[in-house]
Amino acid sequence: VCLFTDRVPLRAEAESGQPVHFAVASGPAVVENGFLRLTRRPARSPWPAEVRVVAIQLGGTDWQATEPAYRTLRVEAPPQKPFAHPGLLDSRTEIDDVRARIQRGEEPWASRWKDMLASDELSPRHRPSPRAHVVRDLGGRWEGSFELGLDSRRAYSHALAWALGGDPEHARRAAEFIDAWSEKLESITGHDARLLAGITGHKFCNAAELLRHTGAAWPEDRQKRFHDMLRRVYVPICRDFFPSANGNWDASMILTLMSIGVHLDDHD
Repeated sequence: VCLFTDRVPLRAEAESGQPVHFAVASGPAVVENGFLRLTRRPARSPWPAEVRVVAIQLGGTDWQATEPAYRTLRVEAPPQKPFAHPGLLDSRTEIDDVRARIQRGEEPWASRWKDMLASDELSPRHRPSPRAHVVRDLGGRWEGSFELGLDSRRAYSHALAWALGGDPEHARRAAEFIDAWSEKLESITGHDARLLAGITGHKFCNAAELLRHTGAAWPEDRQKRFHDMLRRVYVPICRDFFPSANGNWDASMILTLMSIGVHLDDHD
């Protein structure tokens, strides 16, 4: 039996007419008031799941107990809604609204747009500074972590400038920062590696989301290389969190994992 609901009525009859009792022999479910209710499964558990239910008539003064009867139910993954793109920090509606306000000269959008274009984040003098092995450790031992932080911010700033203003040079520069790190980054290590991954990964994802879904000229092979880097470097660092650290560490890692999931259309 395949299930697509989380609550199923259980019914059985004994020849004696005595009540039949149900229990879960195995699987992610419980029996409540005559219903089988699916329970929450651990993250990344494989689908489909199996639930084995046992039914038994316990007997009484005039009746012997029956032999247990088992039924196995196959639980399929619930249907999932597709993600909206571009998602994350900037939706298409928000981008269109802000762009229109800038074009009409409305304040404070028009002034903030001029400030953004004149900011150091968008300076043409900046070039990517990728490293293969980035370290953020105790005692101030930082190797490439400062550069990773700056370049992730610059990638997003250029991507946002492209989405709002339409200048293809900003799209090219955003892709340049993403591509440089995607090609070279192999590891992020050190005591603070999880925090660094958390505060940089979502910026790269937001930049990539804007490029991918607003018509930027970003080749498919380079997008794939970026996706491989996310799965190979960022996901393993962030997926188990760091419960003993301050709360912002886990918050940043959750943000990056959610950003990766949306950008890759990966619900798991």
